[in-house]
Amino acid sequence: MDRDFAVTRAYAEAARDVAREEGVPVVDVWTAFWEAAGRDEARLGALLVDGLHLNAKGYEIVFGLLVDAIKAHFPELHYEALGTVFSPWDDIDPDDPLPSLQKRDIFKHISS
Repeated sequence: MDRDFAVTRAYAEAARDVAREEGVPVVDVWTAFWEAAGRDEARLGALLVDGLHLNAKGYEIVFGLLVDAIKAHFPELHYEALGTVFSPWDDIDPDDPLPSLQKRDIFKHISS
């Protein structure tokens, strides 16, 4: 890796601490990457293209963590709770499709 391991780890720990102090959810990418690398610093590079930017495996881990965090902390925003933006194809009236093809507000059920 091109980044300093100890500094990166300390930064991640500080971010978790701030989130805890502020009472906000945090997605702990550092720990997930550390575990995925088998707690081996040299293997962290397998999740990054250049020591900083994620590769496909790294993005797969982050995506899973984000979806889990949304489901746990903001279930109303999880993709399973959201409706479709447009009507399903089988709800479209072929003789009068325009009303069925109007974009719907999928967030209307969420209070501000």
